[in-house]
Amino acid sequence: MNIKHRFILIIIAVLVCFSLILTSCTGGIARGWAGGTASDGKLFLASMTGRLIVVNAADNTVQGKPVQMVIPAGNSLSCLPASCGGASSSPLVIYASPAVQGEVVYVAGTDSKIYGYQYSATGLLSDPEWTYPKSGSMPGSIIGGILC
Repeated sequence: MNIKHRFILIIIAVLVCFSLILTSCTGGIARGWAGGTASDGKLFLASMTGRLIVVNAADNTVQGKPVQMVIPAGNSLSCLPASCGGASSSPLVIYASPAVQGEVVYVAGTDSKIYGYQYSATGLLSDPEWTYPKSGSMPGSIIGGILC
């Protein structure tokens, strides 16, 4: 292979790497692949974009307003801080199905926290009843499910 062909291959490789870097730092929405959990005639769903939804299994109606879980700007997957045009918050990525114990729905996110939401016939509370840990986070992301 002559020098001209090597130079062209190097240029192509640099352009491919540059385009991969640019497209990975656009602040797009990361998506999980969470499923659902059934309990007491209700289906608890965690959506790919960080929404927690309760569906009445008897008539397929959504109970209350879905909860949108978010990560503050400092913990988001965007490469740009909020002060530089990045998102002020982004949806929490949920990979595992929610767990239900009593009247609390537990869900774990990639922000290394576990959240507990109280639910009733009117739906979920918009803010978690509790968060573990309360400050900081556990090392790594929570990808697997939690059991009650």
